[in-house]
Amino acid sequence: MSNFYKNNTRKVMTTSAAAALAVTAVSPVVASADTHTFSDVPTDHYYFDQIEALAEAGVIQGDESGEFNPNGSMSRASAAEMLAKALDLEPGDTNPFDDVPDSHWAADSISALYEAGVVQGDEDGLYNPTSDLSRAAIAEMVVKAYGLDMNTDNEMSFDDVSEDDWFANNVNILASHGLVEGDGEGFYSPRHDMQRQHFAKLVYDAEVAYGDIDNGNDQGDGENGDQGNDQDPLQDLEIDSLSVVDAQTVEVSFNQDFDINDVDFNVSNDDMTQSISEVSLEGETVTLVFEDELEPNTTYDVSVHLGDDLLLETSFDYVVEEEIAFEITSAEGSYANELAESLRVGNVELEGTIAEDDQEDVNSVDVLITAEGLEAENELTSTVDVTDGAFSETIPGYNHDLHTTLEVSYTNVDGVDVSVQSTIEYVEK
Repeated sequence: MSNFYKNNTRKVMTTSAAAALAVTAVSPVVASADTHTFSDVPTDHYYFDQIEALAEAGVIQGDESGEFNPNGSMSRASAAEMLAKALDLEPGDTNPFDDVPDSHWAADSISALYEAGVVQGDEDGLYNPTSDLSRAAIAEMVVKAYGLDMNTDNEMSFDDVSEDDWFANNVNILASHGLVEGDGEGFYSPRHDMQRQHFAKLVYDAEVAYGDIDNGNDQGDGENGDQGNDQDPLQDLEIDSLSVVDAQTVEVSFNQDFDINDVDFNVSNDDMTQSISEVSLEGETVTLVFEDELEPNTTYDVSVHLGDDLLLETSFDYVVEEEIAFEITSAEGSYANELAESLRVGNVELEGTIAEDDQEDVNSVDVLITAEGLEAENELTSTVDVTDGAFSETIPGYNHDLHTTLEVSYTNVDGVDVSVQSTIEYVEK
């Protein structure tokens, strides 16, 4: 098990409103298997060590039922409480926000962060403590809290963060310090709510990197140290196979079972991300159900994420071999309005295909241009050659008042007469 820290006598000083925050070092402490603060954060949770270390340090606490709600959104009040405690800030002298009374449970932390220049209110002078924080707003808070500037040796950007966005600089600063990585597909999702477990990880990593906190890592060269724990059930996770069940369902088989609530799945092609409506697990196989059908004959990328971390990725081709059917694909008539209306004579342009199973043996089709109740002597007939399974012909001499229906027929490989019909569309030329 990795070593983690306990928050001992830590003090943050500011020399001006724009001054960077400085944090003293703290002593590491071992988070043992006996330590288990939150009932909904088991020891095999991917962020157990980070959350447990922050809990032992007094930075985070659960609700009255003993839960941390790791998948829940981060409110502005909770974020302020965590950051102020992590930085060991003293309460501010005044309460600047009308919607945060002195009796509010996070009032001291909010006022402390305000005086440190980390948070501010809206145009109405409100802090909105119960509102959820987006990933963009969290980036601004963390950058200000730790006084971070762009690491020019590791500048990064995301496809969904435009340089004109108000949050772009803060998000890119965090990325340049390795504190956020996006979803592995080049997206940060700045407008999505930040989950409590991901904010805990972000604060912990920032403390390790810039708060002089020793995480006691001796297990390799991970980014900012080892971010899992010795019992990480996902460290050996692999995709064994992937199969397409139908146009809206894909099954992904893994080499072990795991809690699907710990991870996120992303399925996308070059043009769009497939919306997933349902995720279920049976044994070691995950079933993904999509809101819309997959595009035929398209390559899709599949990735598995743990927060901002990309765990696994693969791809598959959704191939649909469409059976060629016997059909009339086009039947268009044209006429010149130069003769008497009852004698409008023109052409029929015909296109179509015969059934795939008959293409090697059928060389022609019979064409009948007629109408309901039309006497045989007024019908038009023709024989059209079939080439590579398709037929195309311009048939002259029809009268649009009489000839309104087109029928194509042939005898298939089983000796059965088959036919298709189409209504002729008229266009004056």
